[in-house]
Amino acid sequence: MAGARAPAAAALRDNPLVSEARTFNTAGPVVAADHYCIPPLERIDLAAVLGLIRGKKYFVLHAPRQTGKTSALLAQHTAATGQTFTEQAQTLIHRRTAGQPWLVNALCYDACFRHKPGRDRSSPITAEAILEAQERLILRRDTHIDDLAHKLREERVRRVV
Repeated sequence: MAGARAPAAAALRDNPLVSEARTFNTAGPVVAADHYCIPPLERIDLAAVLGLIRGKKYFVLHAPRQTGKTSALLAQHTAATGQTFTEQAQTLIHRRTAGQPWLVNALCYDACFRHKPGRDRSSPITAEAILEAQERLILRRDTHIDDLAHKLREERVRRVV
């Protein structure tokens, strides 16, 4: 299936009607050619990880909170499109998502691609645009949000939280 996807992705990138080659991803596997992403293998010491696996130890493959993933995703969008995020928007994204990847991608996708004013790459993404994206995300009740809300009601999760 991945082989079939590559020509389709290339056709989309080469299509003058498609404004950008990559977007923020909120569903399905991340494809580096199609989605903003942080390559996990560039951020790890493979020998150390293999040692942890052999020792049956717990580890985080991608990266824990506060390691710059959100900032890197926003910077990728800016580098690819020229569209910036105001300092206030960046702060709000960090505060409202706590770096949770799905939420970061969902807010930014809505603000930059779904919402028409955000598609104007000459205009920066503002805190107001992020707040509006947050409201649309809540009102859409995307499956991930409903699932998260349901999980938060479970006693085993509440004990941890």
